Amino acid sequence: MTKHKTAHLALLASLLFTAGSACCENLRTSNVDRYDSTYFMALEPQTLYDVLTLIPAANSVLIDMANTADNRGFGSDGDQILINNKRVSGKDNSIEKELNNTLAQDIEYVELIRGTRSDLDVQSRGLVINVILKKHVDASIRWTFGGITTKSLATKPFGSIIYNNGNDGLKYRIGYERYVNPTEFTITDEYWNLDNQQIFAATRKRKNWFTRDSVSAKLEYEYSTRTHLQLNTLFEKYRVDSSYLSESENVIENSFNTTDLVYDWSKENWEVSGDITYDIDNDNHLKLLFISNRSDADDKIWQLNVLEHGQTTIDYRLPRLFVANETVLRGNWKHISNSKHSVDSGIEVAINKLDENVQFEALSGDVYHSTEETNIEEQRYEIFISHNVAISEFLNVQSSLVYENSALKVATQFQLQTDELLTSNDASSRSFAYLKPRLNLRYDLDAQHQLRFNYQRTVSQLNLDDFVPQFNRDEARLEETNPDLKPEMRDEFSMSWQAQWQATKNSITLSPYYHKITDLITEIPLINYSGDGNVDEAKEYGLKLNGHLSLDMLGIEDTIVTASYTIKTSDVLDPFTNEHTKFNGFSNHDWRLKINQNELIQDLSFTLTLAKRSPYTAARYDYKQTLTSNMTVNGFIDYQINKQLKLRLQGDYLLNREYQYERERFNGLSSASAFLRDEQRRYHWESRFSITLSGQF
Repeated sequence: MTKHKTAHLALLASLLFTAGSACCENLRTSNVDRYDSTYFMALEPQTLYDVLTLIPAANSVLIDMANTADNRGFGSDGDQILINNKRVSGKDNSIEKELNNTLAQDIEYVELIRGTRSDLDVQSRGLVINVILKKHVDASIRWTFGGITTKSLATKPFGSIIYNNGNDGLKYRIGYERYVNPTEFTITDEYWNLDNQQIFAATRKRKNWFTRDSVSAKLEYEYSTRTHLQLNTLFEKYRVDSSYLSESENVIENSFNTTDLVYDWSKENWEVSGDITYDIDNDNHLKLLFISNRSDADDKIWQLNVLEHGQTTIDYRLPRLFVANETVLRGNWKHISNSKHSVDSGIEVAINKLDENVQFEALSGDVYHSTEETNIEEQRYEIFISHNVAISEFLNVQSSLVYENSALKVATQFQLQTDELLTSNDASSRSFAYLKPRLNLRYDLDAQHQLRFNYQRTVSQLNLDDFVPQFNRDEARLEETNPDLKPEMRDEFSMSWQAQWQATKNSITLSPYYHKITDLITEIPLINYSGDGNVDEAKEYGLKLNGHLSLDMLGIEDTIVTASYTIKTSDVLDPFTNEHTKFNGFSNHDWRLKINQNELIQDLSFTLTLAKRSPYTAARYDYKQTLTSNMTVNGFIDYQINKQLKLRLQGDYLLNREYQYERERFNGLSSASAFLRDEQRRYHWESRFSITLSGQF
């Protein structure tokens, strides 16, 4: 079936179900579990994030939120966590920050919605969390202060302070946060030749400090019973200071070399976002969402040759400047025929720009100085219509159709100074157009069992950085880019069966899925090396298992276990070998386990998260490799000193994060060149620990 026929069928289904909506006025449109503040405030949470960790089914959505890629614009899907029936309008000012900045005492109740509902500002993927806040809030201050460290890095402080207040339809919040993230890891390399003789060894140690200072503000104003305004502002300043010391040995020549790759990176972000809603009447509602943001970055890298007695000389330098802008405007009109039926339509317009200047200058040996200046602009718009209807008391349908059109312009100026000066200019422009249908059916077998079917066409957004050369630190070169890269399109089919028991404290969801992929983005041969490109056809299919379990039945009170497991496979015609194989970097299975113990002893609780993915293979122009990773373990312990104060001890990579690869290197293109050597690399991350005192008054 062609993509246009599929789109027409989805739209036809929407229209057919619309015709039958008049008979459904008294039918429920969603399976909803409601948690009032009396349920979670007894455990003295401080933030909305704390509240959601106390609700069994919400933990799986928090895990999905952490693993969701950020797209440009709003789109028709969005986060599955809503506040007052609406999505968060910001991008850098994200839903995760909103969860940590919203106080638990300001929450009226939380809804877990399995299905669709006409007043929601998002299309359901199965479970939607809708947080309803109190209309009136009291003045309050929430603060945190702590320290963080790794094995051999000094402890550095971090913290935040947030002020909330409101009256007479006006609520506002202002806050400051310093976030600190130290990273310390070691890489060991070993190479062997055809005779299994070791020819090379290296140890590389990176010590990295990442800091972010941010100031944010939020304003909500109820101008009238029909008009509501929300405005968010954010300013952030990032900084990375890093040293990457490499000590290598050429075993054959018995020679040694020491280098130090020094990073000095800074970036400033600002963002203004918000929404305006206007209720024409009870059945018609208008909404306008907007975002405007900008990033300015100054990224410097030097490689130093370390000589005897600690003296250094500069081998090369890599300065990089870029400015990125995004402006998005989305307007929609929602018509509600009755409480069980609505049509939502509108348009979204987005303009994205990236201007980047990257240089590579050798300061030892022959003269080599390259400069590449790239200017990219993407203009995109979407026209959408979606429809919600209850066919019966137990059957619910949501359908939509989106038309997306985008135009991409890339202009590049390149200059290379060696013994002579070489220059080139290149400009290209392309446009893309897609129809994206969606159909979701939910059927409640009874109060505990639910079936869901979902078909959706998704189209990836090209990362503008894909058109700018990236630095390969191992081989000290700039990667080749692909000006012909296209978005990846997937027709995604899934069926879910969900069962709940023991008053929704326990749940299991089984979801087989199948993805038909057009223009898969993967590694392909380019002119000189390899990089991101497209393969015409591919497929992926598998089975996802998600669930949460309360251990009350085992006599272990206040303990929730949330787990997910995915087993999957894929098929694509390998662009290097022209043989059918799995995707580049594709794992056949992965799992995650999260344990929340809310009352280990009085006032003491803990959370432990474990995750692992199976080994996977990957290839580039001149090598093939297999990667294996160990299980990661993160966790924290909370001690509730009193109602206002909480102490947290947190550890990341508790068993040390480790993975390794076995690589076969070739003289040229791996499928057409002789074998060169075996390579083995091991990564080892040091554990990271922090202690935080938080309070509110």
